[in-house]
Amino acid sequence: MKLIITLVLLMAIRGFGSGYAQDSVSFLIAKGNVEGLLTMGDDIDSVITSLSKTYKVIKAGVPEGTGRNALYPVYHVYDAKGLLCTLERGWSAGNRSKIVRFTTPRPEFMTRKGIKPGMTYGELKNTYKLNNINYSGGQIIYVLVSGFEGVFSIEVPDNVTLETRDYAMKIPYEAVIKEIIVILYE
Repeated sequence: MKLIITLVLLMAIRGFGSGYAQDSVSFLIAKGNVEGLLTMGDDIDSVITSLSKTYKVIKAGVPEGTGRNALYPVYHVYDAKGLLCTLERGWSAGNRSKIVRFTTPRPEFMTRKGIKPGMTYGELKNTYKLNNINYSGGQIIYVLVSGFEGVFSIEVPDNVTLETRDYAMKIPYEAVIKEIIVILYE
């Protein structure tokens, strides 16, 4: 009887472990490449077709148009947990068919140095050299770092008042990375 109970417990633990491993898939973001999904500058229609085989893809931001004030589509990619990432196409004749912006709020996506959404500004600051911090109002700031071809959006807690003259010094270490944003620069 003990043997049967032991076997059942081992099978249950192994089953839970394999399910967990499936949920913990990670995607490395490095040098404009999102491992297993896409590379910045790829043909967006081909990538959307490929992603649609595994994920739910919803097109938003239409109608499309021309010129500077036109709306261009944003593609929201979902899995069973919710929003996985968003993709945007270019707006000029030279990059209209390419992926020029990738954004993700999910912790499954990480940089080569292990930084991912949900981590803190302090962890980012201790891992990378900060190049630039941008603030245009509200509680979100954007941080550019050396050694990574992207931007981190960071949400500052509501109890911290940011002002344009001294916002960089007021960012608390515990402020949370909300998104990783990768932009194609040509």
